Amino acid sequence: MDIPNALSSTRCILLIGAGMDFLGPADSAPDSDGFRIKRASSVEGALAAIREEPPDVAIFDIDLPVNSGYSLLEELREAIPGVPVIAAGSDLSRALDAFRSGAADFLATPF
Repeated sequence: MDIPNALSSTRCILLIGAGMDFLGPADSAPDSDGFRIKRASSVEGALAAIREEPPDVAIFDIDLPVNSGYSLLEELREAIPGVPVIAAGSDLSRALDAFRSGAADFLATPF
């Protein structure tokens, strides 16, 4: 019986928010490690990207304009259950709120 190697398939990382360009160009061909980067600048764009192709991980800017990053976190957890959702932001005091809202991790920016 042939069992596919999950690590050899292409993985999709969805970056949501402005200034989330630290992982390379968007919608590019998979890199040598099998990762492809998709981007969305808004909540609506993120949900559309998820409908098109569910990501393997989502990283979002907790300080998104218009819609609270926390409400986006809730929407992401409903739209892609079981997929790690990582909050990113420059205000470390918001990390605890992100964890309480269900973020898998918090990424301090800028690097």
